[in-house]
Amino acid sequence: MEERVIKLLQFLEEEKEKAIYEKNRDKERNFRYSESYWNGAELAFSDVIKKVGEIFKD
Repeated sequence: MEERVIKLLQFLEEEKEKAIYEKNRDKERNFRYSESYWNGAELAFSDVIKKVGEIFKD
């Protein structure tokens, strides 16, 4: 179980770093939040949930 928690924390840290990078990149471009952006965010969140499920799969 401990290994799974460590994997989960590592994965979440990687996702956090990706999100920070994307946020800063978009800020530099004066990005305005659009429907397509939020659709992409929902898909990314779905990927996170899927990965968490894989890590904790018995």
